[in-house]
Amino acid sequence: MPNLKNLKENFTLVEIFLEGNITFKDLIDAIDNQYKIPYKLIKADVEYSGKHNYGNIILQLQGEEEINETAFQYFRQNKIKTLIKKHDEL
Repeated sequence: MPNLKNLKENFTLVEIFLEGNITFKDLIDAIDNQYKIPYKLIKADVEYSGKHNYGNIILQLQGEEEINETAFQYFRQNKIKTLIKKHDEL
């Protein structure tokens, strides 16, 4: 388990809820390859049911604010539920 207390507080932590509408792989591919947003995977609890993924992941978005905003636009466009977390909520 990662030491969550050592995370830099200037990075955005976002919890992403997978509800069967996108796969974990497709989500990471979009963030990494399509939008080129630097990130660190902090925690993942994902269940695979055929072509559908359920669960939640926590990513530390490490880009500048404008770059990170493209991720949130992607989440909204694809109806992916998210929650911005504070570092002390982990």
